[in-house]
Amino acid sequence: MNPLTLPGPQFLLFYALFALGVLLLLRFGRRALENGPLPKIGTKEPYLFACLSGGPAEVIRVASVGLVDRGLLTLHGGTAHLAREDAPTFGQAASRRRFWNISAAAHRCPWR
Repeated sequence: MNPLTLPGPQFLLFYALFALGVLLLLRFGRRALENGPLPKIGTKEPYLFACLSGGPAEVIRVASVGLVDRGLLTLHGGTAHLAREDAPTFGQAASRRRFWNISAAAHRCPWR
């Protein structure tokens, strides 16, 4: 019997039951395939989360906030400046190294 040759009301009933069966099959199939423990994500990578949530621009923003928080960078009128020219050499070097590492990572971010 071909369901396409059924009269109107019988065809609509067949179609509704067929659609319901397909939806239930998909739901149970998806539930069976997605069952399992959640993956572990390291929570000590703020730049990874920034990259995943907003891309390279968010990584740069998080890095800038870190430099401002340490007092190595100030913001005046939308532009960033070194907070002090006489800032500790170790702090500047470490922060610059970190900034360039973050900047390089932002360029490798898959959501550019």
